[in-house]
Amino acid sequence: MRALTTRLPWRKMSHTEDGLALVDKALAQLGPVHEAPLYRGVPAVLEARFIAASTFLNLPVMFNRRERGRQQLDEVLGHPLFDAAPAPFKAVVWLRAARLADADQQPARRRQWLEKAAATNAPQAAAARDQLKAL
Repeated sequence: MRALTTRLPWRKMSHTEDGLALVDKALAQLGPVHEAPLYRGVPAVLEARFIAASTFLNLPVMFNRRERGRQQLDEVLGHPLFDAAPAPFKAVVWLRAARLADADQQPARRRQWLEKAAATNAPQAAAARDQLKAL
């Protein structure tokens, strides 16, 4: 957040790197104890990994976090607790995975994720159906 409000480029980089270090530290501290606490019905481990994945995937390439973002997204999608997560959370994750597949020019995978999101009764299902129509 500090990087967004700072004018000096070197300070922006410094603030961004500091924030990424905090995200890395939080991910390193995740353990089995974080599978029990729920936030909006979602286990904390899934929520934290998804937020980290979204953050890493939205960064410019120069920060070299894209692969780490993919890894975190894959861990969320493959986590045993993901299937029991609420439909809105799963739909958001599937939509993010579809966006990543689109960026990677993988239309079949993008369609797969969009179809999963569209099949739910989550609020995001309409957006997924709209994207499927546009394909």
